[in-house]
Amino acid sequence: MTKNTEVSGKMKQEMNVMLCSYESCQKDSRCPDSFTRCMRGMMILVGIIGGILFATIAILLFINNLLPNVTGAALAILITGLAVLITVAAAALMLPCGSRAKSCLKCNTGGLFVGIIGTVLAGLIAVSADLTAVSTLAIVMVGLSAFFIAYLVVSILFLVICSTNCQE
Repeated sequence: MTKNTEVSGKMKQEMNVMLCSYESCQKDSRCPDSFTRCMRGMMILVGIIGGILFATIAILLFINNLLPNVTGAALAILITGLAVLITVAAAALMLPCGSRAKSCLKCNTGGLFVGIIGTVLAGLIAVSADLTAVSTLAIVMVGLSAFFIAYLVVSILFLVICSTNCQE
């Protein structure tokens, strides 16, 4: 009976190491306060403020016909969102467990995926819509695309700051 208990205890411990549980973000020995360095609350606040400012500027430029190729920009936003999605998925699979970058990636996953999914969805709708300056849908889609791409950029910057903030 104790042999089975020991085996199941070892298996649980090995599974936790293999899966790099979310708690490892809080218990990173190289950076004891890595969980607080994730700055998720600050990332969300800066992302929302930056997104609102960038969306406001983009909407004003769009309404005044100062954005020359809105469809091309929407396509670039869509491609950027998809590229970041693939990069984050590859990084999550390829980074070694317990690494500083992986713990920061786990800590910032929520903000990254809000930015990625919002960017991809807004980019898809903006590419498929008729983007003329008099259309209310076009104005909303330009604003949403600009908001989510700015939010995505901010969350990537916070991920980079988190992963370079600790010492190996």
